[in-house]
Amino acid sequence: MTDQPKYYTPDISEFHVGFEYEAKQSFMDGTVKTSVEYERAEWKLHTVCVGDIPYIDRALNGKNAANGLCGIRVKYLDREGIESLGYSHEGGKLSVGGQQEYEGLLGTKGLISIFHTPINSKVTIKGKNKIRDGSGKWDGWIIYFDGKIYNKSELKNILQLISR
Repeated sequence: MTDQPKYYTPDISEFHVGFEYEAKQSFMDGTVKTSVEYERAEWKLHTVCVGDIPYIDRALNGKNAANGLCGIRVKYLDREGIESLGYSHEGGKLSVGGQQEYEGLLGTKGLISIFHTPINSKVTIKGKNKIRDGSGKWDGWIIYFDGKIYNKSELKNILQLISR
């Protein structure tokens, strides 16, 4: 079995305030870099702030990117990203490419489960459905989300929407 890539080059449309990405140090200053400079530059974690988008766009679509030296990448959603949002892995051994389950609390929704399949970025988010008779008992699952999530920032946004 081959290893899945850990990072991808995002599209400019994915970026928003709060989005997490990594950039090669000094690769967003607009100057043309050599492949030696690219190899020597360190990756640094960044979070998009107001006003960053033009610089990010230049890094994604400028001369360096045209020369195959794009200095921006985003980490695919993985165990570390999910756990950093407060969810813990449930159910035994982590299998490469197989569906993994994480559990945690989400605001007024209570206990939810996140089912993540890294090989195809599929994510299903389920919560326990409370019986509305005042007993406090649970009756089955309710699906809040079923689709693809490629990175931690996307998951964080979807969880915020669900929690409302």
